[in-house]
Amino acid sequence: MARKKVYKDGELEEEFNRFKFYHKYVTIQSMLMKHYPTIYLFEPFKKYAGIKGDGDEKAVKICDMLVEQHDNGDDTEVDKLYWKCWEMISPTLRDNENFTEGFKATD
Repeated sequence: MARKKVYKDGELEEEFNRFKFYHKYVTIQSMLMKHYPTIYLFEPFKKYAGIKGDGDEKAVKICDMLVEQHDNGDDTEVDKLYWKCWEMISPTLRDNENFTEGFKATD
């Protein structure tokens, strides 16, 4: 399938970076919500344990802070949290999984 959109210089990289951040954000928020409260026993999540709220409220507050940092050009904390989440998720994935099996691309 050919790409229909014609990108100006730097637009494709900008779009990729935006979606890369979205992926990290969703991964972190999902792990925070799914593994509440045990995730706060692990570094680098321990420092967020004192934030008030139930699992979902707390996850949203943390992710709002991460968005603010990202908007200020700093993804250091996002990257630390994301890699810990990935370390926890990746062993549960089957090797050689074809995540696009049965998927039909549409225009």
